[in-house]
Amino acid sequence: MAELPEIGHLPGRVGCHLELRAAIDLLAGELDEIQTGSCMALHSLLDLLLV
Repeated sequence: MAELPEIGHLPGRVGCHLELRAAIDLLAGELDEIQTGSCMALHSLLDLLLV
């Protein structure tokens, strides 16, 4: 984590990165409504984005 930049910029348009947009949308959904198991989903989605 120390090697990652403090900020990452993602363009506002979907473009050719549909999978990235889908992962971000899933992450936003988990953050909007925290439910049972959300902490596990959040960790996994963040790992996916870093990959």
